[in-house]
Amino acid sequence: MINKIIGILFFLVLSCTFCYADGWEQDFTESLQLGKQAANSEPEELYEEIILERAIKKAIEEEGPPCEVMKIAIDLKYNAYYTIKNIYNVGGMLDIDELCMCATESGIAKQIIAQAAVDAISSAGTPVYGIDEIAQAQCINKGLGYTEALDAPSLIEMPSKPTSYLVSPSAP
Repeated sequence: MINKIIGILFFLVLSCTFCYADGWEQDFTESLQLGKQAANSEPEELYEEIILERAIKKAIEEEGPPCEVMKIAIDLKYNAYYTIKNIYNVGGMLDIDELCMCATESGIAKQIIAQAAVDAISSAGTPVYGIDEIAQAQCINKGLGYTEALDAPSLIEMPSKPTSYLVSPSAP
């Protein structure tokens, strides 16, 4: 019974586009808070992820800044990976570096940001970003631990004393 009431309240909050004077931010925050309460009464995390996805979509559609959307969700203890992935999903061709810088300021690891960009899928079912685009993102590449030395072939050890010498007839 409580789950049905929470579900109805959640639906009303999400379906109200301009119900609050403060616009998208208050609506988004209340939706996520209601989602946390409902998820606490349900044993599954999936319910929380669905609420997060719908709330992010609505906030972005109402022109909520992606960085602010992310910060609110993270402050309310939503999973950073799912939050960033959903922002990338909904935001279309959102600049990877812009959200990455905001996320790293909030203490989110770059590996999480990069994985969310890799896993982001558009509403058409295609990846939002190509691997090349993600690899070229400056914010993601700084500090991930990649070095060219890891890709270089190992050096061949030379013997300490050569065993024979080649002499060329043209040598002086």
